[in-house]
Amino acid sequence: MKIKLLVSLFLACLIFSACQNSTEVSQSSQEASESASEASESKAEEVTAQEEKSPSDRLLDALGEKAEGRTLIETGEEEVEGEMCVTFALGTNTPEKFTAEEHFAVGKDKIYIMDIIGGGNYVPFEN
Repeated sequence: MKIKLLVSLFLACLIFSACQNSTEVSQSSQEASESASEASESKAEEVTAQEEKSPSDRLLDALGEKAEGRTLIETGEEEVEGEMCVTFALGTNTPEKFTAEEHFAVGKDKIYIMDIIGGGNYVPFEN
């Protein structure tokens, strides 16, 4: 009788332990899923924030220090590589006149700079 009781207790402990491990695994899986979901939401928010920036802000971010002390003027729109882009001139502004030194086109995902020497075509901007 004592052996049956011990065997029953042992089996009950094994079942209880297995249930507890299953709960821990389930909680870990749920936590991992929640963490992945949060990371995905964070990335989506980052992309949305980038899309919400104006073309001039995106260009100024890409130019960094290169734009300091210079004036950026929106000049219109132009199709570049099949995409409508907002165009800008970056240059020096004095009381007498604005002198454009570089020309840029800002699309949805890309920024282009005008290759004045190579024929006036826009090429991908690399900062």
